[in-house]
Amino acid sequence: MNIPRSVTAEQEEFLRRFQTEMNKALESGMSDAHAKVESSFSPLLDAWKVMTDRHQVELRNVYTKIGEQATEAHRLAWENVSNQWHARND
Repeated sequence: MNIPRSVTAEQEEFLRRFQTEMNKALESGMSDAHAKVESSFSPLLDAWKVMTDRHQVELRNVYTKIGEQATEAHRLAWENVSNQWHARND
């Protein structure tokens, strides 16, 4: 038996097992960290969605009101033109 070669083979096997276990530990840690981050941001994301939905409703209401006001102003302007035209033709 050649001692230097057997020590090297044992060291290689140890290194291979060590790397395998470290990869498993790292993957497990990353999965746990991802789950923790995801679970902690979930309520924040839900609150943000509620807030943006509320803002969208408010903006729709504002634009609807602006549209109604513009329509009414346009109608009144045409009504005024029509009244002036009738007054001149009477």
